[in-house]
Amino acid sequence: MKRKFRIIISIILMIGIGISGYIFYAKNKLESDVIEHVMVEMNIPTESIESSEAFIANLPGLRNYMVSIKIENDTNTYFYYKNKNDDIILESYTDENGEEYIMD
Repeated sequence: MKRKFRIIISIILMIGIGISGYIFYAKNKLESDVIEHVMVEMNIPTESIESSEAFIANLPGLRNYMVSIKIENDTNTYFYYKNKNDDIILESYTDENGEEYIMD
């Protein structure tokens, strides 16, 4: 009985570690891809990126994982996601008053 219990607990732990590991990897990969996109496509140096944060947005489909980017000397915060073609898409931005502007 104890052995079955240990096996079940071990399986549950492995599944939990696997899921949280995947989420951690997906968020970090997206964050690095978005930073690279901002640097290359928008011609913004790394030093000008004040903050970047990958997060789970709880939105449907591919917008579940998003990255917020704050750029030096810019009051807006930009939110990016990756579509099924691996293109980085600007989903929305917020201005200094906290008003959100959706791009799609």
